[in-house]
Amino acid sequence: MKILEFEFKDDRNYVHGPDIFNKAYTEAKAELGSSLDTVKLSCRAMANTNLYFSTKFYSEREIMSIFEVTNSENKIKYYLYSADSVIDKSKPYHESDIVKNSVFDHQKKIANIKNYSRYSISEVSVALLKELCKHIISNDVKWVFVGLDVKSPMELYTESNIEVKIEKNIGTKMVVARVKVGTEVIGNMKFSSYGK
Repeated sequence: MKILEFEFKDDRNYVHGPDIFNKAYTEAKAELGSSLDTVKLSCRAMANTNLYFSTKFYSEREIMSIFEVTNSENKIKYYLYSADSVIDKSKPYHESDIVKNSVFDHQKKIANIKNYSRYSISEVSVALLKELCKHIISNDVKWVFVGLDVKSPMELYTESNIEVKIEKNIGTKMVVARVKVGTEVIGNMKFSSYGK
């Protein structure tokens, strides 16, 4: 099994969901040697270690996330398992910079940012949805990224407009948002929550 190594962001003690998405995306694309047509990350638990990355299912290991990809020839499911390897590094992350450079319309449940490539599409989308959830649904819970389902080929970074719109929510239990890059809806993202 390949091991994916991570750094914590700022004072977080868990691996940020977009970092899992970006690393898994990069690994799968390199392994398949071509672009990915669809990509889906489902997070089952918060990871606080590095992760094993494998197409094999091991019932004795804890699955932290599942990463599914398709291209013109393949449909592959990767399992990300908690590894014995601890994370001993951290890096700065300025989520407030994303928020500061964005425009929010709380009535329409939309947030967007233009000409911003400091962070990846997944990082920006998560920051925008988190901010929308805090202002529109509840600021009394901890919002948690649980999945990103991309239905068309994408790059990890862009300077095109990124727009996130809350499509539906079941209280604070589940929030589904549409993610648009430029003029194209690329897929959706899910959040859940737990008490602070």
